[in-house]
Amino acid sequence: KKKKKTSVVSESSLEVEFDDKENIDPLGNEKVEIEDEDCGSGLGEDDEEVEDDGIMCVVCQSTDGEPSNPIVFCDGCDLMVHASCYGNPLVKGIPEGDWFCRECVASRSLKKKRDKRFSCCLCTSKGGAVKPTKDGRWAHITCSLFVPEVYFEDPEGREGVCCGEIPSKRWEDRCYLCKIRRGCVIECSEMKCQLAFHVTCGLKEDLCIEYRQGKKSGGGIVVGFCNDHTKLWERQQESGKYKIVARDEDKK
Repeated sequence: KKKKKTSVVSESSLEVEFDDKENIDPLGNEKVEIEDEDCGSGLGEDDEEVEDDGIMCVVCQSTDGEPSNPIVFCDGCDLMVHASCYGNPLVKGIPEGDWFCRECVASRSLKKKRDKRFSCCLCTSKGGAVKPTKDGRWAHITCSLFVPEVYFEDPEGREGVCCGEIPSKRWEDRCYLCKIRRGCVIECSEMKCQLAFHVTCGLKEDLCIEYRQGKKSGGGIVVGFCNDHTKLWERQQESGKYKIVARDEDKK
């Protein structure tokens, strides 16, 4: 009989704390409750749900769509996004005819082949929903939401991705998952953990990444855990005994 692998991390070492235990949806929706068995930001649904009909928003990873916020397909690359997740022009109204995402529009103007996707400057992955940055690069909407110092000039329209306030350490550190030192990383929120990872790498590995309301500034802060601390936090959620102090909050 095979032994089940267990984490060697001490449960007493994990400390994360917030004013309230409600999750703040980074897509601008109302607060949503965190399910005990699902440690995440809504960016990782069960495989069974995803495989129902193959329709899933690439930003929030949700298969749910509503008449007021449908999942829209790009007619150039079959990108699937909620109108609210993608922002402009979809939040202003769903086109009656063909709709092309920003990357397809740019590819056409640059005569770039559609199979040659733009690279996200914040990670190592291509494809997905990207928007132009203020300094002439491209960034995933998802990465822009979960890298703490990145923000949109137009939050509702998801336009004007600003990366100028990212500290140099994020660009210099290597992702422990893909082993690549390119793009920028977020650190594991366990105070003593030295591991860091790209947002997209973390989501692919089902790591816990959440957006929470800051207790002092009123702004949002990002909490993410490496594999071991994701498992530990899941166990602590089940027991109802968990306390987390986000790095940014601890410095204030």
